[in-house]
Amino acid sequence: MNYAMRITLRIFLLCVFTLLSAPSARSAEKEKLQVQKPYLVQFKTPRSLQFCGERVPLERADIWERMDREFLLALGKEPRVILWLKRSKRYFPYIEERLKYYNLPDDLKYVVIAESDFYPNSISNKGAAGLWQFIKDTGARFGLKNHDQIDERYSFPKSTNAALQYLSSLYALFGRWTLAVAAYNCGEERVRREIEEQGVRDYYDLDLPQETEEYLFRIMAIKIILSNPSEYGFELAEADYYPPFDVKEVSFYLPRPVHIKVIADAAQTTFKHIRDLNPELRGHYIPDGAYTLYIPRKNAEAFQERLKARLEEDVKIKK
Repeated sequence: MNYAMRITLRIFLLCVFTLLSAPSARSAEKEKLQVQKPYLVQFKTPRSLQFCGERVPLERADIWERMDREFLLALGKEPRVILWLKRSKRYFPYIEERLKYYNLPDDLKYVVIAESDFYPNSISNKGAAGLWQFIKDTGARFGLKNHDQIDERYSFPKSTNAALQYLSSLYALFGRWTLAVAAYNCGEERVRREIEEQGVRDYYDLDLPQETEEYLFRIMAIKIILSNPSEYGFELAEADYYPPFDVKEVSFYLPRPVHIKVIADAAQTTFKHIRDLNPELRGHYIPDGAYTLYIPRKNAEAFQERLKARLEEDVKIKK
């Protein structure tokens, strides 16, 4: 056998060996993937749970199934859960402080995640806006201003206080947090009408819109996961969390409409930064009137003096 034939034979044998060994390699890789398959299958939906101090009747097969569904669906959206966690240290401290102020259950803080995923510019196809997803009429009932230039439904502190006042009023109306939270979703009139029509006052037995029937279980699934994220495979380092905005509230009065850039200049920052810190500012101008806004804490000193000088400068320019 000449040299060329020997080389050809070696190449042929090498190809045969590769083909024969490939399935084995693929099987090993498949086995490895099976070992590392998503952790969801390892976890069981809790068999006991409380929400706002009220026991959830998970011993009932229908209730446990509804809870199980929302729990597994939430676990299956890993990037979303990670974003909940990352954003939690930005928003939860203020919400928790306000819950204590109003003497409300801590579990209500999970409502905001079910509403908006902690995304301040959220808006639904029905026009509900902001972190707490207020529609215009309900927002106005609880003091949230809304016009072309200012929409306080997007303000984190203002909408949080309005939401907690609304939830408190719903609890006063229905006497149960499950019904209060359901009414936050579909409206108090709808819940009241269904209670009268069906003759029951238990959220778990009421026939409500499908979204509302799923809503409370979604909130409870969020509570379960965020109360102990490491148990469900979510391990974040401290540096992974988004920090709270380092801001200071400043109050001022504008004698006339001004461009947001005037406020930004006085705060020694940018137009975009002021808009990001105060998403209720919906246009380029702020109407005349009294305002309380966030500005970077490091630039808060002498803000009032700079704003006064900037306003006076604008008057001179216009003259």
